[in-house]
Amino acid sequence: MKADEWFGNIENLFEMMECSEVEKKELTVFLLQGKARSWWDEVKKAEDVSLMDWEGFKTVFYAKYFPAKDRLEASFLSLEQGSLSVGDYEAKFSKLLRFAQPMTEVQKARKFELGLVDDIRSSVVNLRLQTLTEVVDCAIAVEKTIELYIQHQNRQRDYRGKGKASAQCMCASGEHGGTGKRQRGRAAIHAQQTRTSECYNCSEVGHLRRDCPKSKAQCCFNCKQPGHLAKDCTQG
Repeated sequence: MKADEWFGNIENLFEMMECSEVEKKELTVFLLQGKARSWWDEVKKAEDVSLMDWEGFKTVFYAKYFPAKDRLEASFLSLEQGSLSVGDYEAKFSKLLRFAQPMTEVQKARKFELGLVDDIRSSVVNLRLQTLTEVVDCAIAVEKTIELYIQHQNRQRDYRGKGKASAQCMCASGEHGGTGKRQRGRAAIHAQQTRTSECYNCSEVGHLRRDCPKSKAQCCFNCKQPGHLAKDCTQG
C-alpha cells in the first residue's frame, strides 16, 4: 500500500474512534512497520519526541514520505472540477486535502464549492451548506438533474428531426400535406372542366356544340340530300 493511502486510512480510523491528538500520534507510531519503524527509531535518536503532538508527527512524516508536500498542497489550492464528475472531483479533493493546512468543515465546504463548474456551483453556493459532505451530496444531485435535462432535450431534438424528415418524405410522395391535396384537387377540377367543355358535334374539347365551328350541314329528311329542309324539298 502506498504511504499516502496508508496514512489516509489511519486518519479515517481516528475520526471514527474520536482519538485525542496524543492518541493519534501514539497509535500511528505503534502501527509503523519495516522501513517506517526503522525511520522512526532514527528520529527518536536525533530528537526528543516525547512532547511531539500529532501535528508535529505529521510534519516529520510528510517530510520523509511526501517530499513534494508543498507541490501537492499547491495542487489542492488550485484544484477545480473541470471535466471531472462531481464524484471524481470529490475523490481528488479528499486525497489532496491531507496535504493542505488544517481547515474547518465550513472552510472545506467553501473550497469545494469554489472548484465546481459554473452550472453546478450557481445552484449550490446560495444554500450556504455548512459541511463538505452536504455540499458534495447537493452537487451530485444538481449534476444528475442537469444530466437528465440534457438527455430530455436530446430526445426532443431527435424526435423533432425524425418527424420533420417523415413529413418531407410524405409530401414529396404526395401522400400527405396541403400541397399534395391542392394539386390533386386542381387536377380533378381541370379534368371535370375538360369533360364538360367537350363538343357533342365534333367531339373536340374547348367549346360546346352551340359554338362549334364545324356545324353539320342541313339535311332534308325527305330526299336525304343536304342543302335544304323537308319543308322546302322539291321532290315531293
